[in-house]
Amino acid sequence: MKNDIKQEAYVLKWDLDHLGDDEFDARLMEFSGWKNVGALASTKDYTLPENIYFEANFRTLKKISYPYNSIRWPIMSKKMLKILLSVGTFPHRTIPITMINDTVMTLDRYDQKGNYKTEVLNNNYVAIQLLESLDVIDFNKSKVERDEDYPQYIDFIEKLVLKVLPEGLPPLFRIQNYFVPLFISGEAREAVEAANLQEGIKFIPLDEYRG
Repeated sequence: MKNDIKQEAYVLKWDLDHLGDDEFDARLMEFSGWKNVGALASTKDYTLPENIYFEANFRTLKKISYPYNSIRWPIMSKKMLKILLSVGTFPHRTIPITMINDTVMTLDRYDQKGNYKTEVLNNNYVAIQLLESLDVIDFNKSKVERDEDYPQYIDFIEKLVLKVLPEGLPPLFRIQNYFVPLFISGEAREAVEAANLQEGIKFIPLDEYRG
């Protein structure tokens, strides 16, 4: 393991090459207020229903631990979350997700009592809401464009350099002032790849990120 791996970070994105004719791996079955949630990028206390359903391609779910979805939530398999937590802790909320097999006709998804049949459900995925963001941008070395009306926020990143933290970076994190990208540490990336869970994922080095 490289000595500086604790300071490495990558932007965690979806690799869409596997989609084929599908637009998404999973599509939200909309609930009241879903538009107010956005991409789960804020640390605020969202009001969410007890059960959240996505229609999904189950053939793809057999291979993908980080499914690309219609609302761009950070959804991952419980196995992937376990791998990340084995590297280190990070304040987060897990939101249970139920995937429904999208190849089964709607009426065939229910039993005689009107409940979903077990065989059309997959409960192996959760959405992750991070409960803190890190003040780690090295503004002396980074190049960013700030919002004209709210200069504490960043509109665009042309070059991103993070501060060196003595304890290293957490496995999964967002940065203050700019909540768009989700980051994964170098250690966490190695753990995900060692567990062979990287299909459908792109790890973008910081020096290649523009956003």
